[in-house]
Amino acid sequence: MKYLCLVRYVDDPSRSLPKAEGDALIQEHLQYDQGLQRDGHFVTAGALGPGRAARMVKVRDGKLSVTDGPFAETKEELGGFYVLEAKDADEAARLAGGIPSARHGWIEVRPFRELFDDLHPPAPARAAAPWPPAARFVDGPALSLAAFGARYTPETQPRIPAQWGRFASQEREVEGAQGPVTYGLCHAWREGTFQYDCAIPAPAGGRLPEGWRHLTLSAGPFAVFSHEDHVSAMTRTCDWVLHTWLPGSGRRLARSFGGGIELLERYGPGFDPERGFGDIELWVPLEG
Repeated sequence: MKYLCLVRYVDDPSRSLPKAEGDALIQEHLQYDQGLQRDGHFVTAGALGPGRAARMVKVRDGKLSVTDGPFAETKEELGGFYVLEAKDADEAARLAGGIPSARHGWIEVRPFRELFDDLHPPAPARAAAPWPPAARFVDGPALSLAAFGARYTPETQPRIPAQWGRFASQEREVEGAQGPVTYGLCHAWREGTFQYDCAIPAPAGGRLPEGWRHLTLSAGPFAVFSHEDHVSAMTRTCDWVLHTWLPGSGRRLARSFGGGIELLERYGPGFDPERGFGDIELWVPLEG
């Protein structure tokens, strides 16, 4: 885990170090940096100019303002910083205690936040899902869908959750939308790319948000697999179905629109998008 170590001191000319001691302190810092690098704790570090050399930048009502420092009434200064890698807060504090300037000022140690994790908390621990999933066979009805999507590569595939975020913000604008069941459509594979659409049942011809379109999924037999794990693990299930189950099943994929729907993700009424668990199925269209 990364920690920010802020090197603070009081700017008091009457207590300033003689030049020889100041130079020795700098050399001691450089030697400590080398030790941190050798032990795998060093990420970066830097010395800062005085507060009087700083500038404060603000944007209010769309207007930029820049004010010259200093900004604090006290004589406390921020002299520099370290970014350290440590296993926990105790180790970070021990490493910060070795920073030479701790003898003349003090070191403020703060952990970094992972903003993506704040927005998308890691899935809670659960009992291992049964593996591999068992297939059941159903005759699915024709579906009229309202959908939007984009093409992805294996490298850009992690952007799909953001597409679902847009879907959630716009699905209420779909005229005649028939939730709560929603679908993720993987199809039109070519040259290492594929089309992924977020979709909801809706009558053809109704009003759609910009960028959406109507699609029709033909009736036919499906192999259905329950996905008991977190939604982020769907790739594992998809890979197993396409590359292990399907070749050994004696079945063939059915071709429908847009070059064929290879996989159909079904998110039922029990799916919790906040937690990413519950009521997830993988539907594979088969030739009759």
